[in-house]
Amino acid sequence: MNFKQVTAAALALGLAGCSSSGGGPSNPSAGVPAAALAAARTTPVVFTQPTAKVAIAPITMNLPARRGLGSYTRNVDCWVYVRPIRDTDFPYGGPMTEELRKALVGSKVDVVPGDKADVAGAQGADYLITGSVPIAHADLCINDFFNADPADVDAQVTVAWQVWSVRENRVVFQTTTTGTGSAKSPEQVITPAALLAMGDATEQLLQSASMQQYLTFGHPNLPQVALPVPVGAAPIGQVPAGQVAPPAGVPLPGLVTAPAGVPAAAVAPVPASAVPILVALPAPGAAADLKGSTITIGKSAGFYVGTDGYAIASAAAVGGAATVAVTDAAGRSVTAQVVRRADTAGLALLKLPDAPTAPLPIAPHRLAAGDRVTSLNGAGTVAGAPGADGKVQAKLTGSPAGAPVLDATGNVVGVSEGGGAYLPIAAVFRALTLGVTLTER
Repeated sequence: MNFKQVTAAALALGLAGCSSSGGGPSNPSAGVPAAALAAARTTPVVFTQPTAKVAIAPITMNLPARRGLGSYTRNVDCWVYVRPIRDTDFPYGGPMTEELRKALVGSKVDVVPGDKADVAGAQGADYLITGSVPIAHADLCINDFFNADPADVDAQVTVAWQVWSVRENRVVFQTTTTGTGSAKSPEQVITPAALLAMGDATEQLLQSASMQQYLTFGHPNLPQVALPVPVGAAPIGQVPAGQVAPPAGVPLPGLVTAPAGVPAAAVAPVPASAVPILVALPAPGAAADLKGSTITIGKSAGFYVGTDGYAIASAAAVGGAATVAVTDAAGRSVTAQVVRRADTAGLALLKLPDAPTAPLPIAPHRLAAGDRVTSLNGAGTVAGAPGADGKVQAKLTGSPAGAPVLDATGNVVGVSEGGGAYLPIAAVFRALTLGVTLTER
């Protein structure tokens, strides 16, 4: 053993307990295991349809000055030297902003120039994304006492995001994500890991159902339910007493066809680009009651989606009416308003005065041939992949049209067609312009 090996071994024994926040024994609980770090990496989102135009404001670094920011992951594995990390070791906002831009472009988001609302607006941006970094940690481990090998670096970056509507000059969404990164640095700096962590935090932002909704459909102006105007009650274009006028310039969800006896012009039609309705979905696997979450309309059915009183039903059961009588899970007859119709898909969206506290969980995934599915008054097995019309044959004998179709774990995977087939739930959401992007797995 030569002098270099002996010296390195001796120092390894003496310094095995050092941590990135200073000397002293190592504390395994202070760091995140490397396996957990790898598992925390976020799967990139790739948008397959045009997105809203997005501009980016410079990322601001708001880390505590002159404070140790180490003790992250590798402190328990570093046998020679762990360098203390301070706020000045992190890259400044410019490289972090560029990493944000690269992550957005990699996900096929339409990124346009402009770092302020007025500049972004001049470029036609719909949204301006701003971010600040209030919390970050990192480790830099040099395993070679003679300082010749690349350093092992890990970083964790927390970003506080705000999404501004450029046209309205207001924040429409805000959230916080924490990204992780791990790399080798020949220059023995934490920058490579910090930039990877920034990219991971951006991917987590794009994983948000709300963010996907904004980039795909635009942010929701919570819609008023379209009510027919009784003939003679008010001139067309005026709002009758007791009703709320729609927001200026925002299309009002309504009916595709007018109910009998009411002029077509007296009912607000559903435009091709109807305002998306954003519903809060329970996580897949959440406990819920099938019968307690369903409604009946004559011989057809429907089910609640979210907790705001919206329900998906069969368009054939609704017909051309503005309101429809339904029977809720408690057996009460209530009046539901028809918010939206998608005749080509055979679907309607209703609004009821009440909703269950635990609606059925939704899991947009494709089932394999032979997988078992259940619905109201029926059960069956999937026959194969969706056909040219997007429907899945499942031999659901006895299941009424509009009823939810559940997988083996009780998650909604589709809506029954009433003839043994069902339409996948992701296609249902697209047809009714519900503002949550569901991607089948």
